[in-house]
Amino acid sequence: MKGAGSSFGFPSITDLGACLELESQQENPERSRRYVYELSALLDATDERSRVIADEPGSAVRRSRRIVLVEDQDELRASVSALLQHYGHRVSEASDGVAGLARILDERPEFAIVDIGLRGLDGYHIARRVRAVLGSSIRLIASTGHGLASDRCEALAAGFDVHLVKPFDFAVLEALLQTR
Repeated sequence: MKGAGSSFGFPSITDLGACLELESQQENPERSRRYVYELSALLDATDERSRVIADEPGSAVRRSRRIVLVEDQDELRASVSALLQHYGHRVSEASDGVAGLARILDERPEFAIVDIGLRGLDGYHIARRVRAVLGSSIRLIASTGHGLASDRCEALAAGFDVHLVKPFDFAVLEALLQTR
């Protein structure tokens, strides 16, 4: 809901998906305030496009996912890719923003894990472009070293579904990959 504010102290509310920005502008700028609230996002567990796999006998059933991993740190990209593949996922990699965007748009994976601070195009630009072309057919996961609430809200506003702070817990990532 944009444009609900005025200079008379009524708040301006911006809906950023999982974040809500509230700004109160006063005639005296020192009295103006800006608040960003992070709201809980529900995960969509209805997509059945992936094949079902079992990790080990007796383990819970898991789905193998098609994933594009865009990360400019070679060692981190190799490690995350190896772990994802170990868990049965099909992973395609890119080491910069331009190649990452091209790979996502070409391959149309179920998930993309995208670093924010990339060469060429940053992760925010990638998320906006992917959303414009692919809409909600893909889950976008931001991977970044910046963990403030404002960083999370900026990522969500750009089109990411999830914001993970490096180093992230791989179990959390794997759980996210199983939610759709």
